[in-house]
Amino acid sequence: MKRCILVPVYNEGKVFEKWFPALLKVAQETGSGVIVVDDGSDEKVYFDLKEFPEYDEKVFFLRHEVNCGVGAALETGLQFARKRGAEMVLTIDGDGQHSPEDLKLLMRVLEKGEVDVVNGSRFKKNQVIPLARRLANFFANILNFLLSGFWVTDSQSGMKGFSKRALDDLSLQTPGYEWCTDVFREAAWNKWRVEEVPISVTYNLYTLSKGQSFAVGLDMVARLVVRSLMK
Repeated sequence: MKRCILVPVYNEGKVFEKWFPALLKVAQETGSGVIVVDDGSDEKVYFDLKEFPEYDEKVFFLRHEVNCGVGAALETGLQFARKRGAEMVLTIDGDGQHSPEDLKLLMRVLEKGEVDVVNGSRFKKNQVIPLARRLANFFANILNFLLSGFWVTDSQSGMKGFSKRALDDLSLQTPGYEWCTDVFREAAWNKWRVEEVPISVTYNLYTLSKGQSFAVGLDMVARLVVRSLMK
């Protein structure tokens, strides 16, 4: 399983079931394995693969018995991918806001061997994004720059790609949404090469209800500052 797509999910319900077949199609076209990490959902997340028998040995469902946070879910998936011999890992949110087709672009960039981390940016395309999300992202980008030295247009994107070099050394020590900024700090410390590419996003009442609230944002800032002092 040289190439893996990693999906953290938490209480995604029917949205995940409707969206997952599109991801399986991309996985088949790109020869990728799929790792789904259920981060302690109220109802266990599972997808019946009987209609997709070709994926039976390429899709893995892992589960946290309690909710630990998206960063912790991703770290669980990354560790599993390494054990399976992965040389490229791509992450995508499980709420359906991203298009699985965009993963192909991230893969093509990584395959060139010129970068270590690819960041999918929702803000590099001309698309409708709510003002509140734009403002929150702008301030998150400033914080990301102050803590990592990397200026990117979408520091909080859940769609990212990691080369073998980055995968070998990446260790997400922050359990929540601050994992996104943690990646760029790891990139700075390890002198990884970073590139951004445009990706699509779909906002609706469901996807807008997910992600970071103001309180979660404050908690994220506190965690990042504490870890910076400890580093």
